[in-house]
Amino acid sequence: MKKIRIFLVVWGFVCLVTPVLSALEYPLMKLTTEGAMHSIENSFINIDTMAAEEKKSYDFLKSWILGNDKMLKKSAKVRQYAVMFLGVSTSLLCFLGAIYLPYLTRRSS
Repeated sequence: MKKIRIFLVVWGFVCLVTPVLSALEYPLMKLTTEGAMHSIENSFINIDTMAAEEKKSYDFLKSWILGNDKMLKKSAKVRQYAVMFLGVSTSLLCFLGAIYLPYLTRRSS
């Protein structure tokens, strides 16, 4: 029973550390997609000299890229909350299991 309690405590710490490690994988300084699009427009593209068809195609692709970025940010938030919830709740269950394990496995006489 002692091995199970040790395992539950260790697994609880692993479940607490996992959300922190996953949060550290995101870059600290990131150029936003919108900022990157503005940099490209200001440095490499002259929108005023584009033909009407090219401008229409460019605007479509730009809105597509920005839309994808917006949806990616939303899904990243959902994943972040899910990882935090799963990590904290699983560690809480492990710690409670380690504490109450002797009471749960007590044989009735």
